[in-house]
Amino acid sequence: MGSLRNIKERERTMVEWIEKTDLADEIKVELQRLFDESQEIDNSDEWAWIALEEELQAIAFEYHLNTTTLSHLRGCLLPREEEESSVETTEHVFNDETTNIQVSRRYQEGPLLGLGGMGEVRRVYDKDLFCTLAMKVIHQRHLKQPQLVERFRQEARILARLQHPSIPPVHELGRLEDGRHFFTMQEIRGRSLSQILRQRREGVQEVVVEWSIRRLLTLFQKVCETVAYAHSQGVIHRDLKPSNIMTGQFGAVLVVDWGLAKMLNQRETDLVDIQQKKVPTLTTLYGTVQGTPAYMSPEQAKGDPLDQRSDVYSLGAILYEILTDQPPFQSTDFEHESQEQLLNKLRNFSPEPILNLVKHPIPGELVEACERAILRNPEERFQSASDLAMLIQEWLDGAKQREKALGLVYRAAQLQKSAIRQEQEADLLQTELKRQRIQLSSNGTEELKQELWSKEDKIAQYRLQASLFRGEAEQLLHASLSHKSDLEEAHLALIDLYLQEHARAEVSEDEEARLKAEFLLQHHVVALNANHPRKSGLLKYLEGTGLLSLTCKVEGAEFILEEYKEQYRRLVPHRKSNLGNSCKNITIPVGSYRIRIRAQGHQDVLYPIKVARQQEWTTPNSLHIFPTGKLDRHEIYVPEGWCWIGAGSEVYHAWEKEQVYVGGFVIQRYPITHTEFLQFLNALVDQGERRLAARCVPKQGEQLIYGQLAGGHYFLCPDSKGERINPMAPVTHIDWFSARAYGRWYASCTGKKWRLPTGVEWEKAARGVDGRAAPWGNYIDPDWCAIQGLEAPGSVDGFPLDHSPYGVRGMAGNVADWVLDDFDWCPGVGDIVPSIDSELPGATRGGHWNQRGAKIHLAERRLMLRTERSSSVGFRLAYEVDQDC
Repeated sequence: MGSLRNIKERERTMVEWIEKTDLADEIKVELQRLFDESQEIDNSDEWAWIALEEELQAIAFEYHLNTTTLSHLRGCLLPREEEESSVETTEHVFNDETTNIQVSRRYQEGPLLGLGGMGEVRRVYDKDLFCTLAMKVIHQRHLKQPQLVERFRQEARILARLQHPSIPPVHELGRLEDGRHFFTMQEIRGRSLSQILRQRREGVQEVVVEWSIRRLLTLFQKVCETVAYAHSQGVIHRDLKPSNIMTGQFGAVLVVDWGLAKMLNQRETDLVDIQQKKVPTLTTLYGTVQGTPAYMSPEQAKGDPLDQRSDVYSLGAILYEILTDQPPFQSTDFEHESQEQLLNKLRNFSPEPILNLVKHPIPGELVEACERAILRNPEERFQSASDLAMLIQEWLDGAKQREKALGLVYRAAQLQKSAIRQEQEADLLQTELKRQRIQLSSNGTEELKQELWSKEDKIAQYRLQASLFRGEAEQLLHASLSHKSDLEEAHLALIDLYLQEHARAEVSEDEEARLKAEFLLQHHVVALNANHPRKSGLLKYLEGTGLLSLTCKVEGAEFILEEYKEQYRRLVPHRKSNLGNSCKNITIPVGSYRIRIRAQGHQDVLYPIKVARQQEWTTPNSLHIFPTGKLDRHEIYVPEGWCWIGAGSEVYHAWEKEQVYVGGFVIQRYPITHTEFLQFLNALVDQGERRLAARCVPKQGEQLIYGQLAGGHYFLCPDSKGERINPMAPVTHIDWFSARAYGRWYASCTGKKWRLPTGVEWEKAARGVDGRAAPWGNYIDPDWCAIQGLEAPGSVDGFPLDHSPYGVRGMAGNVADWVLDDFDWCPGVGDIVPSIDSELPGATRGGHWNQRGAKIHLAERRLMLRTERSSSVGFRLAYEVDQDC
């Protein structure tokens, strides 16, 4: 050590100089650390001073310190000349001035490129080869140290042995006229990996953009291959670190500073036993054990014999810094550490796990590779640098394919957005079209119809274009998987696409499309990683189950589950299971069912349900159930609940398909017959309401359908063809107002609030809840209902197959029914009823005996003026169920 006076003087000079400079805080911390270490070095410890000066030179190079600054730092950190009597050296080693190189006629001297503890490097011009080279010259003071001279010459011989594009080649090894040894090599121009990583940490935007993780890994892979080549030639580097990796032009990568390199079969004559030698500081350790602690393997820190796996550890440490922006052990980790504490860390402790240090996602393969490379036990690491290089190359190849695949996924996403925009345009136009259709009467002008047709064509174009966009997006996503079969983003995009198709197919009940979408969906769900957050939910979706939760107001009610199955083209309920007295949170497969609710002393309730995927079928209220005898046998109870109404645009004037909630109501099983209507007319006559009776009597034009007795009563008489009218056939040739008048009369007779059903009530009573086209299902056979081959309406109890899920009859054929609603909205029961002179169109629902063709869809609505009468239109009544009864 130096004298106390000189130490304090250097410390004072150091503190004053640091305070008046504008160096970054990071540099000041490093310089203070070096100064603290220098105080512990004995002047005779040549290795320690060499190491300290080389570390100072590395800091100056990394932080671009100028010559003047470097001169001040040497004066503060390194011992003065009067204290160096025990150190055989020359003045120029520790001063800013350097001795001119006495070069031969072959070389022309150039500027100083670098100065370290072992020697100096200058740029020279080779006049024989006409090229610029770097000449490394050993310090004069080391000539009396044969061990240092031999190491210097060994570096040149090793570099000459390693013929690799990423290792600087040696051109000549020799001695200058003053006796100093030199060798010339390729001049290295560029920047170090250490500089790049530091600028990335500092957030220098240009560097962050230029040096992505993928590009850094490409560089690192080249370094691994270079080191693997050196190992194949029997050479280990022993000082691999970011500052010894240089990047040049045209993608050049160089591994430099082979001063500590050795042949694998070379005897370790220059290593000392650190257990026997006192090592006061990290710098001394660095000088003795040889290497840089932040990147040094545990066996290197212990001074054990080394092989290529020590370099593998150092490579892993470099990869660690690339991934985490910090080396495994930073210099700040060792501040104020005692000798034993420091050695204990290097020997026995592992770096912090990578995932504890990063906030951004890192591919698991890279984390696994890095942590395997820096395992403390050499037997557990990669056994060669080539193994590590191969793994990184495999990841890079995958990353390249991934980038291509992600580009296709991005293009597919843009197409999906375009498809959504097309659908939105179609939906807006569809809404506008529905409004205009409602306003269009049955005798609309040709011009108005043409305008509507034009909009229909435009909607079709939008839908077609959206479908084409989705098809192209699907192709791109499959193409992306051909580049990278496990690309999660592509699988997720296809999952979302097939989920949409599957949902559309289920709503439209397109079984073929549903099965196809489900098959494709399952393929891509299975491809997801087992731990993906969406996988369990998607698998649950594919199970195709939902929940059922119902309660009944009558305690002890029994719930019997019946499943609708197709039998001879009709949906027929089959008993599936007895659910007992509890029907809460029951998991059942997706499908159409009917619950039969039974309770002692009460009438059975038929309750159809449509179970959807991952949804619960339930009601906000407990279901009402009527005591036995409360309802007439021709009164059908339709419990409250959800149902699907409407259809696609192909169904004339249908509402848009949607699921709605309808309150409980009772509807008549059959349409009103001639017998029942005659009772109403004659009751009006008996009550002195002859004008109203005359207004309501069925007419064909001005001709009465019924005969009239002298006393005013009406009776059935033969029709215009002389044939007798069936008294059990539904009454026809009545207008909407006559049907309402009958409802008011019947309500007064029974004490129940009878009225015409609303359109939604009629549709639910006819179709149930699952959106079927006809009462029995979706297949239409004209023999199952009264729609073809008839001369007049038949008896209301004919065609027994024409019955709905609730048991309502004759809704697909025989006669259509007037409903309460105006055609352009669906009013509540208490809404104001249009006057008798209203020209607003009304609506009729259902098939009838003289319709054209065999096409039936119970979502269809037909326009009729309320004052209009028809031989194919009758009516039936309904009333709301009081939930409090």
